[in-house]
Amino acid sequence: LKRLKEIFKTMNDFLNAIINSIRSFPYQEIVFYGQIIGGVLSVLFIAGTLYAARRMEAMHKGSLGAARKAISMETHDFQRRVLKKVESEKAWQNIIGKIHSHNASDWLLSVIQADSLFDDILKHMGLPGETMGDRLKQLDTGKLASLDAVWEAHKIRNKVAHTPATLLRRDELLRAVEGFRKGLSELGYLEE
Repeated sequence: LKRLKEIFKTMNDFLNAIINSIRSFPYQEIVFYGQIIGGVLSVLFIAGTLYAARRMEAMHKGSLGAARKAISMETHDFQRRVLKKVESEKAWQNIIGKIHSHNASDWLLSVIQADSLFDDILKHMGLPGETMGDRLKQLDTGKLASLDAVWEAHKIRNKVAHTPATLLRRDELLRAVEGFRKGLSELGYLEE
């Protein structure tokens, strides 16, 4: 029993020491400094939020202007492309009329006009080069699957233009016009 009393007394002393430590803990000082630190952090947070909001507004205005300009340019490019397609369709109907004519000189002229139309489209696309051959070299079959047919058609056009005394067969001229048609369709300047 005496031993049990000693244990209880030790436990009581230990608990009293803990309670006294808790009572003597400087809560008021911690709360005071916590309020000061909290206030400073709040002011910094508000200032940071205002700064970020102004930066976002400035970026938004800048990006909005850039977006409007980009949309305007895309719209302009789209309109130019649509107008070019309409012109191409009209020119193509003239070429088809000539290739189906009963006059052999019209057949030759249809190949020359088809070549000229295709070259005009390459220029419209912004491909560099002094000649159509130079512009065609800027393409590959990854960009234009019908490139070989267009090259063949261009070579036939060169025969027509540079050696008019050469008698070309009508099926060769038809093949040239068809090669140009494939290329123009693939590029989106003719309806298929």
